[in-house]
Amino acid sequence: MANKSYQDSSEVKERILKAAFKLFSERGFDSTGVAHIAKLAKVSRSSIYWHFFNKETLLCEVCAYLSEQGVAFTMLKQAAAPGTQDPMSLIKQWVLLHTQNEVLEKLEKKVFRFVESAALQFDSNEILRQEFAALIALRHERLKSALKNAVIKGQLPNKINLDAAASYINTLLFGYVDFVRLGRKTHPFLNEEKACDVIFESLKNF
Repeated sequence: MANKSYQDSSEVKERILKAAFKLFSERGFDSTGVAHIAKLAKVSRSSIYWHFFNKETLLCEVCAYLSEQGVAFTMLKQAAAPGTQDPMSLIKQWVLLHTQNEVLEKLEKKVFRFVESAALQFDSNEILRQEFAALIALRHERLKSALKNAVIKGQLPNKINLDAAASYINTLLFGYVDFVRLGRKTHPFLNEEKACDVIFESLKNF
């Protein structure tokens, strides 16, 4: 019975997350109320507050949920697994995923643009900025774990500064996405794979 209750609770949470993403993307964060989400998810408002502290926390959990459902999360998780013999190839594939149009189009949705702007503006919601900073820190740690596995497998030098290397890659990826947005989806690199090779070759100097 306990397992069924847990399963039911997980299913309710997933319905809420999916409903929130749809409404945040279509209506925007400020124009979406908890009542709207509850109606679409077919749950009570109290159910939402049982799973999420507030609407800001729900928004960040939506972003975390989406990132963990995709191929990118699975790829990075596999790159960090001790049994993986070639983590570097998986990390490179993870980087190249960020250059694909379907990924860039997802990042154009209102929900992601709102979170991004809120995280960068000093006059934005403090709770939201803190939640989003935690998501960035989690992404950093996942990449660092994958890079550490590459060191263990002899694909990167032992002396590498993992924190600096992970920050370098994430900064380049965030910059790439912004460049594409400003260039109206014109990719800054003619050959993303060659650019990726240059990036990872430079890691040997960290």
